[in-house]
Amino acid sequence: MLNTDIEWGTQDSQVSTNGHGPSQPATSALVSKSQEWFALEMAMHHPDFPRAEYQHTLHLFREFATGFAALAAIPASVVLWGSARCKPEDPFYRAAVETSRLLARAGFGIITGGGPGIMEAANKGAQEAGGMSIGLPMESLAGELPNRFQDLTLVFRSFVARKTMFLTHAKALVIFPGGFGTLDELFEALVLVQTRKVQAFPIILFGQAFWSGLLTWMRDTLATSAKTIDPGDLGLLCISDHPQEVVRIVEETSRANAGGDRPLSFHRSSVAGMRGEPSVMHAHSITLGESRREEEGRTRITPSRTKRAGHAFVGVGVGAIILNAKGQVFLAKRGQDASNERGLWAWPGGEVEFGETMTLAIRRELREEFDMVIEPIRQIAAFDHLLEGGQEHWVSVAFVARHLSGEPRIKEPGKCSDFGWFSLDRLPASLTMLSKEHLLAYLRIFGGGRAGELSYAGSSGEA
Repeated sequence: MLNTDIEWGTQDSQVSTNGHGPSQPATSALVSKSQEWFALEMAMHHPDFPRAEYQHTLHLFREFATGFAALAAIPASVVLWGSARCKPEDPFYRAAVETSRLLARAGFGIITGGGPGIMEAANKGAQEAGGMSIGLPMESLAGELPNRFQDLTLVFRSFVARKTMFLTHAKALVIFPGGFGTLDELFEALVLVQTRKVQAFPIILFGQAFWSGLLTWMRDTLATSAKTIDPGDLGLLCISDHPQEVVRIVEETSRANAGGDRPLSFHRSSVAGMRGEPSVMHAHSITLGESRREEEGRTRITPSRTKRAGHAFVGVGVGAIILNAKGQVFLAKRGQDASNERGLWAWPGGEVEFGETMTLAIRRELREEFDMVIEPIRQIAAFDHLLEGGQEHWVSVAFVARHLSGEPRIKEPGKCSDFGWFSLDRLPASLTMLSKEHLLAYLRIFGGGRAGELSYAGSSGEA
């Protein structure tokens, strides 16, 4: 266990006051005597110099330096936060164990607050899987010890330094139900990602039933009524009830961004109506082409809002033929706000956003539009097609997928007016052109010569 106060001599926190206080710290020899440094030394002569605050600043420096040194060699890691009051018999405790176990098996280290409850569960899962288990507990006035499932423990007195260690070493955040501390950490992470003060990473809320009230309030009050946040900011959050899905999100986002130095790109909100006007991190149907302008010696980046995918440049889309346990397929009827082929039935899907993989995009679309969790099985085709008399140009990739969970419901009514599960031999007559192409590709692979034997029924709903 490391304490951020150890390994430092007392002289390191002392201040030189030329005979009016403690001796000069050894660390000051490393600082060049710039004009600012001389001004500080002169200020130290003043009887009202805030020595206590200066000592506190030196203490913060020690915690930052010790923290960065201790965590310099850890593997790519995921931070898990949640309630300290969660007991081992709680379903969320068991889910945290499983989530961290799967993440550790995928090669990620696990970082927690080092305490009991969800933190203990996450550290336990990491150790059980043979992964790196790290705890960053606060020094407790009650003398409570960190949980016992940690390979590296770094104790902090300062919340500032501790939070910095979390956020600068996180490849993703997984946030389980918790109280004030968990909410404080969640919103601080959102602000830092929103304002680009840290490199962006997935922020995954675990437990839809627990978080749905907060997300609805953020959407309806903050984004819609009060307009105190941009609707696109809600795209910084995603939500899951499944440890396997959490791991897939983290893995795919990490792979998608491993080849470049750009910020991570992810847009997986599960709250209806959160897409709205795009922001820097959430750009549906808008390019992430960046216009740069010099202002006060700095380069600022602003999103271009003048070009649309499929119009000014070729758009990339993804769709899926989704089968349930009965062998039925899922279709959605395009609503009045759909960009094209309104009133026709189609396989669900949407645009692939910058930085997303195909499979990540189709899972996000099904979450956003129908509250469904799916598992892509295999890619079956790719199509280059023109719509609206050549006014739209798209390349679309088709998958076959399996329905895992979630009772379908329409979450974006403008885009979808109806949906249903259908048997392959009784499909709605009015399929979109692309859906017909996807269907024929599916039948060529899985259905033999049945492509010409289909009988299209005009009924909707479950057949």
